[in-house]
Amino acid sequence: MLANKLNVGDTIGVVGVSNSIELENKKEDFYKAEKFFVNKGFKVKRGKYIFEDFYGSAGTRHQRAEDMMEMFDDAEVKAIVCLRGGQTCNTFIDLLDYEVIKQNPKIITGYSDITVLLQAIYHKTGLVTFHGSNFLDFSEENA
Repeated sequence: MLANKLNVGDTIGVVGVSNSIELENKKEDFYKAEKFFVNKGFKVKRGKYIFEDFYGSAGTRHQRAEDMMEMFDDAEVKAIVCLRGGQTCNTFIDLLDYEVIKQNPKIITGYSDITVLLQAIYHKTGLVTFHGSNFLDFSEENA
């Protein structure tokens, strides 16, 4: 199953599913990446818990699952770009509603620790996911 393509003017959702922005002080990188997408003509919707820091993770496992499911439930969001990798993505994948994900296919991308999320979504729904850049990668000058 493929999600619809992304068009200029669409909304990109950003969720923290692993390491927090506070870990290694990445707030400035977040704002640069957000500016990058806006300058390219996209809208950016932040997950509710994007700035949370729960022992180095971007929120509790329930908060991270809630943010992910809200992005899949939101008809305005056409793609989801994971904030960054880390070590804790596997702690919340059992909380996701894969039937809702299957009914609302969206582009989703990330790498590193995010691979476990991408594989779980593909395995349980058939949705093609993308092992690619995390949101913070777009803060770099060559993005």
